[in-house]
Amino acid sequence: PGDAFDAVVRAKTALELQCPGVVSCADVLALATRDLVLMLGGPHYAVRLGRKDAFASTAASVAGHLPSPNMTMDQLIS
Repeated sequence: PGDAFDAVVRAKTALELQCPGVVSCADVLALATRDLVLMLGGPHYAVRLGRKDAFASTAASVAGHLPSPNMTMDQLIS
């Protein structure tokens, strides 16, 4: 039930119960993305951990930092 954000919240909650204050939601998202790419037949790649969650999130700060849906594979890799 729920959506992808629900899955992240459940993963983060489980992690917080085992090791409070250690793993960020940003790391959970990065690992989940990597695992989904692999499940869908894409390559496995290393994920550097240690991201910090932000204290604020705005749409303006996202522009230019995320891939667009029409990017080529070379653009995504770079």
